Amino acid sequence: QMEELFRSMMCFGSNVLCCVPFGVCDFSAFANCGVALFGSTLSSRDLAGGLNETHVRAMMAQVDGAARLNAGAFLTGVSGPAEFNAALASGYQAVSGRMIGPETALPVPLIPMSAEQILKRAA
Repeated sequence: QMEELFRSMMCFGSNVLCCVPFGVCDFSAFANCGVALFGSTLSSRDLAGGLNETHVRAMMAQVDGAARLNAGAFLTGVSGPAEFNAALASGYQAVSGRMIGPETALPVPLIPMSAEQILKRAA
């Protein structure tokens, strides 16, 4: 049923994004559903005690799990340089959070920025 639902949305030109809890990396239940991006939100609870090797391995596993289904990966809630660098090194295609820019009440146009520009602005 999930496959049918997701495929029905594709006829509207929509990409299906799937947000899962941080650390989930097995997306086999979504095989043949046409999901374009899988991702998670980093919360302060997830990062209690700071970013560590376990978090980085979970990031890499999530990106790899998405790639097995020919999908990309995104990570939201990125608040500092260590998380930003780990997300980029892990292969996430999209990253958002305080590290990228402040929250806004309304959508704003895309602003192309390199990783170096983001890191410099955050310093």
